[in-house]
Amino acid sequence: MKLSFKTAIITFFFLAGSYYAQSDYSLGVTVGSGMNFYRNDIPTDKGRFNPNKPISFYFGAKLVKNLDERNKLFADLLVTRKKIEYEYNLNEPEIPFSNKEIFGQKYDCISLFVGYRRLFPWREHFIYVEGSVGADYNNTVMSYNKGNGESQDGLTETIYYESYYKTNLGEKSYTISSNIGFGLNFGWRNQFDLGISMNIPFQKIQTTESNYQNTWNYKNKYYTHQLKYIGNIFYPRLKLTYYVFKEFYRINLNKN
Repeated sequence: MKLSFKTAIITFFFLAGSYYAQSDYSLGVTVGSGMNFYRNDIPTDKGRFNPNKPISFYFGAKLVKNLDERNKLFADLLVTRKKIEYEYNLNEPEIPFSNKEIFGQKYDCISLFVGYRRLFPWREHFIYVEGSVGADYNNTVMSYNKGNGESQDGLTETIYYESYYKTNLGEKSYTISSNIGFGLNFGWRNQFDLGISMNIPFQKIQTTESNYQNTWNYKNKYYTHQLKYIGNIFYPRLKLTYYVFKEFYRINLNKN
């Protein structure tokens, strides 16, 4: 991942450095956060396993080709931390014990997108809509779980518990995804973008299914709860871009 990341960064800024000084190019730095909506393609025991929607952060760079005052082409290079996270509840009436756990896995994702933006004058600034498509490199870098339990009335014997969790740590995948979004281009020289976009995957972020399993033994009776999951992450996000080098347009509100 380090080699791929460095190669992507060097390539992007080599191209950007060759063009930003020209009046029809702009170069910006992007930061933001998003919410991870995971969709599992395998049926789930919803009485015990429910997906969370954790927030994660990302950063990157944006190179814009200014075709004219209202039409732009752009390239985004983004580094995003994405997450798959579930909440598990024991919910077993015959076991006088409550147990809740949160478990998940984290991905480092490097993405390169190309797209089109359309600007609409609004007062002294611009409202924009945009769309893009690109490729993602995803690497599973971490798995985690935490939880707590509490005994209830009626507990008379020892409860035995065994947990198994397979996250395919270190797994890598290559996917295609797209973005649609809108926002406001503002500032005294319109050097800021504040926007909302949705990252829509066309492929699963996992190449192999993950497996989480708990086995309980109470009064010599076994209870096994299992979640298998493989799917993709939809990622709505909020972003702020600052253009270090920006072509400046004076807006003519009377222009058709």
